[in-house]
Amino acid sequence: MISRGLFGWSPPHIQPLTPVSEVSEPPESPSPYLDTTAEGAAAAAAAQAEDEEEIEEVEEIEPPPAAVPFSRLFACADRLDWTLMIVGSLAAAAHGTALVVYLHYFAKIVQVMGIRHGKGPPDQSLEVQVERFKELASSIVYIAVGVFVAGWIEVSCWILTGERQTAVIRSKYVQVLLNQDMSFFDTYGNNGDIVSQVLSDVLLIQSALSEKVGNYIHNMATFFSGLAIGFVNCWQVALITLATGPFIVAAGGISNIFLHRLAENIQDAYAEAASIAEQAVSYVRTLYAFTNETLAKYSYATSLQATLRYGILISLVQGLGLGFTYGLAICSCALQLWVGTFLVTKGKAHGGEIITALFAVILSGLGLNQAATNFYSFDQGRIAAYRLFEMISRSSSVANQEGGTLTSVQGNIEFRNVYFSYLSRPEIPILSGFYLTVPAKKAVALVGRNGSGKSSIIPLMERFYDPTLGEVLLDGENIKNLKLEWLRSQIGLVTQEPALLSLSIKDNIAYGRDSTMDQIEEAAKIAHAHTFISSLEKGYETQVGRAGLVLTEEHKIKLSIARAVLLNPTILLLDEVTGGLDFEAEKTVQEALDLLMLGRSTIIIARRLGLIRNADYIAVMEEGQLVEMGTHDELLNLDGLYAELLKCEEAAKLPRR
Repeated sequence: MISRGLFGWSPPHIQPLTPVSEVSEPPESPSPYLDTTAEGAAAAAAAQAEDEEEIEEVEEIEPPPAAVPFSRLFACADRLDWTLMIVGSLAAAAHGTALVVYLHYFAKIVQVMGIRHGKGPPDQSLEVQVERFKELASSIVYIAVGVFVAGWIEVSCWILTGERQTAVIRSKYVQVLLNQDMSFFDTYGNNGDIVSQVLSDVLLIQSALSEKVGNYIHNMATFFSGLAIGFVNCWQVALITLATGPFIVAAGGISNIFLHRLAENIQDAYAEAASIAEQAVSYVRTLYAFTNETLAKYSYATSLQATLRYGILISLVQGLGLGFTYGLAICSCALQLWVGTFLVTKGKAHGGEIITALFAVILSGLGLNQAATNFYSFDQGRIAAYRLFEMISRSSSVANQEGGTLTSVQGNIEFRNVYFSYLSRPEIPILSGFYLTVPAKKAVALVGRNGSGKSSIIPLMERFYDPTLGEVLLDGENIKNLKLEWLRSQIGLVTQEPALLSLSIKDNIAYGRDSTMDQIEEAAKIAHAHTFISSLEKGYETQVGRAGLVLTEEHKIKLSIARAVLLNPTILLLDEVTGGLDFEAEKTVQEALDLLMLGRSTIIIARRLGLIRNADYIAVMEEGQLVEMGTHDELLNLDGLYAELLKCEEAAKLPRR
């Protein structure tokens, strides 16, 4: 265990090599942070025991992450993808095999060269040898062309099918994501993690099902064909090569195990040194106040001695492992060549076969090693696919594309005995037996204290959520029975913080609808936005959003109103639209809202009670229930909660002494 402290630190079982020359020994006066009393020792022992328990808890083995079977990675492949994968697999196998077949022809070339130097049958003329050499060289050229074509087909087919399949996965993921209700985003977060997941996980899947598969097939073909060519040419040398291979691999593996452990230790040592430096800088005022700069420097320098010791051990182990591995490999080659010499002198093989067998088996081992490196990508892809496919198979409790529609919409809205709580906080009731009736083409304002539940009415009307109990009715029909897309097309929503996309003003107002420029300008005029838009250099083509012009809150709200005007909805939902505006901006926006509300059933959520006096009805909410409803004058005469809220608001406007 490594003990932590700002000024006192030493690595486990390691003493400092030598004091650092630039740093003096620690001062004799004890640091105020180091308690040498019995109580301090007991506290330190208790803290050490707690740290050990924490480390034991951290070191508990966690179950492996869930993953899909490898075959499920190809669940989105169509007929063309399967064709590409089959062709790519055949090309990969040919590519991997051709590299080893080259060695077979290389052996024949060595044999012909040996004949040229008088080691072959004496009845063969020089011309015959040259012709034979040309034939073999031509064959190698053909192999090179085949490798080029096969490699090109392999990589092209697998990358193309990988792009095609991951495009389908992306599309399905986003489709399912946009069909979820708001409870899903409340539970899993709405901060971009679920979007970044598809970007990162799809890349892992693409890596696992594209060129990595072709690379794996290619290397496995090299492995099997290398063994075959080696044993066909000279099985004795191939067998020796195959037998000595595990010892070479074991030597490298053992050194890697030690290097891995030492690397972890040196990282821990660096982390401890960094922790000491970080604490010293973070509490530099206290450090200076107690004049402990020298002790801090000494503690940091002492902590670095461990990294030096580990660095020396790493260099020794790495050098020893590398030298021993290469030494074994060279000794193995020497043994194989000695056996090969014996076989040649006995007439059981010739030099070309010996060399071919030797290098074919070596190439086979390299192919197996390269094939194994792809398993990490395969595992990462299977884990990522589990996360994405789990989302793709998820159904929404709200999405209803098979519901009905109303032939004509009057706009009568009714909340009937509605109970509601968020799935992320089911123990907190938001609405408890809520009743509300909004007559057609009338405006009803909802007011109440913070936490009264008024803000939940709009998401229930939009069917972002469904009530736990009760019904929300439109012209007497439960909105659950209506087609969701059609329902939302009947509703216009204007909020205090409207969302603008990184598009032009024209496209933000149209928002995906096929509208003419005249219709867009007319909507902007009704929203009192045409004047400021025309004053811009590019007018309606001005880019806004994150990548464009930064608009004021007033201008954003006016564009949102123009968007609602263009929709021409039967029902209008206004969610504290003018809450963050100053008096002048509020006045112009309110004028635009008054025009928008004409002839529409409107629900207004407002905190400023002075803005809703012209509403047809005012509904007062308390603890998720409707407690008062009437006109402004009627509620004042009632002298209830509404009158109390109005008095509090007017009192807040008075200047403070």
